[in-house]
Amino acid sequence: MGIGETLVLIAASVLALAGVAVGLAAAAVWLVARRVRRSHAVRRGTLLMRSVSAPNKAAREIGRLRMTLFDAVTATGRVLREVEGPALMGDLARDLTRAAAVTDHRLALLATEPDVDLLARTLPALRSSVHNLARAAAEVRGSAWKFAAGIEQPRVQRLTLEVADQVAGLQLGLAEVQAIRVSAGL
Repeated sequence: MGIGETLVLIAASVLALAGVAVGLAAAAVWLVARRVRRSHAVRRGTLLMRSVSAPNKAAREIGRLRMTLFDAVTATGRVLREVEGPALMGDLARDLTRAAAVTDHRLALLATEPDVDLLARTLPALRSSVHNLARAAAEVRGSAWKFAAGIEQPRVQRLTLEVADQVAGLQLGLAEVQAIRVSAGL
């Protein structure tokens, strides 16, 4: 193998490694960007900025409605993940999320509506829909907490009794060890 062939082989290897490095870097950037886009905090921050900085009163109200909807659905999801409830609650949460997504999409479309009269006629129905969905989400969360309290109360009582029994057994064992040490003269 000559020097020219060796240099070509080295150059090809360097280019291949550079290509792999660029590919890995691009994949890492894509994963980070995807995670940021899906972040609840970023989504809520975007909605908050739209509700504050929108050019007109109707657009700011639409931003607030979208944020209300987002907060209600997010809180419901968090509660249902923490509280183990019946499958029906999960089904309700999924239905609520779907309805909220449809309403949010309509609100987003309405935010760009140039016809002020159409906006004024359409907004009250969507406002009512947002309030109904937020109320339904609160009811689902309330039901989940009631269910959890009903389930957890007996568990907590049982665990409290178990811990008390274990502490009593430990104290009895320590007293016996102490008695053995005293009788052995230790």
